Amino acid sequence: MENHILVLGNGFDLYHGLNTRYYNFVNFCQEMTEGKIYYKDKEFENIKQICAGNSYIKYFQKVCNATDNWIDCEKEIEKIVFMLQKLIDKYEKTKRGIIMQQEDPWTAQDRPIEECFRGKYFILHTDYYKLTLRHCTDNIFNKKLFLQDARSELDEVIKVLSFYLKKEQEKLKSIQYEQIRRIYPKHIINFNYTSTYTEIYSDKTPIFYQHGNLLDDSKMVLGIPDSEDISLDFIYFKKFFQRIQKRCGTVQNVVFDKLEEMITGYPTVYFLGLSMGRTDEDIIKNIIDKAEKSIIFYYDQDDYEGKIINLIDIYGRTNVETMMEEDDIEFIKLDKKQHEDETDR
Repeated sequence: MENHILVLGNGFDLYHGLNTRYYNFVNFCQEMTEGKIYYKDKEFENIKQICAGNSYIKYFQKVCNATDNWIDCEKEIEKIVFMLQKLIDKYEKTKRGIIMQQEDPWTAQDRPIEECFRGKYFILHTDYYKLTLRHCTDNIFNKKLFLQDARSELDEVIKVLSFYLKKEQEKLKSIQYEQIRRIYPKHIINFNYTSTYTEIYSDKTPIFYQHGNLLDDSKMVLGIPDSEDISLDFIYFKKFFQRIQKRCGTVQNVVFDKLEEMITGYPTVYFLGLSMGRTDEDIIKNIIDKAEKSIIFYYDQDDYEGKIINLIDIYGRTNVETMMEEDDIEFIKLDKKQHEDETDR
């Protein structure tokens, strides 16, 4: 058997009929808040309370309402972090525990975030902002508690996302697609939290869950790329730190170093359902650079062009052109041909 590695992104779940886009998740939170959904589940009431009171989820709903149900929650978390960082910087400089409205640090982009985080983290008075008594007493700013609360609310988002995806995964239909079935991967690198491949194609193929999985939401990774513009105060929000802190492991140690055949030959890597974007730049480059060849599946022309643009953003135009000319990267269009023989699963 050849050294095929299959790398799965959210598009893989979508391809198999699961509603795993971020806006599906945000709409679920909205319906929970409005009482339109009920589950006979011991976690239900807690999840409903989180949906109604979580500052991040309130902001996600505001974004979806303004963008006709389109959202990238991780990019929005990055905006939240920048806004909170500016707030902390301003408070630490004023040393008064207040910010006059004419001095407020927020841009027009920050304003919707400010509205959703107001009340829990700071209060708007007639002409100034003031930290809540929980975070500032006698003009002493408790930054540690402020950051703990911001982190706890992010953990709540992960908890609700886990609950939603578990309910969605229960709807999975056992339909195989011939094009995917024929890959026969030696190993799978899964950027999703779900176990779609295991349930439909094979429960014998080893899977490395890059961001954790639904078996333990405390180990699920949801965050932002590393950036020098974001201070160490917010390191918990960065994906690379969460992978370390939650002991998810790394691709090179868990996958590549465990393939015995790597001694004699590098693998062909298939990317399916991954946007190839900068959010996971470090991992994508690590995988492509170790591969003999990378095959990237796409759904339609827009998806193909989007993946090319993202690769150029990561590698630069010259490198992408060289990789394609030398056949180090190949794009293949997905088809919807189903595998009809159910006996050989």
